[in-house]
Amino acid sequence: MAVIIGYEVEHRGRNFPEKTYPIVECNCGNYVICYDSWANECDKCHTEYNGSGQELAPRCYWGEETGEVF
Repeated sequence: MAVIIGYEVEHRGRNFPEKTYPIVECNCGNYVICYDSWANECDKCHTEYNGSGQELAPRCYWGEETGEVF
């Protein structure tokens, strides 16, 4: 299970609020910044995380609950 170890802060200018993204320590020991995108991939082991830092199931299982087949 991945653990949030900190946060990356993006300063977007004077008229925009700053954004905060979780940084997780992957099971392989690599660090992954979890941006707003729906999947953030670890460069080392290819595990994917959502924008909240939660580990996602492998892509081969995506759509299983809805009957989608790839």
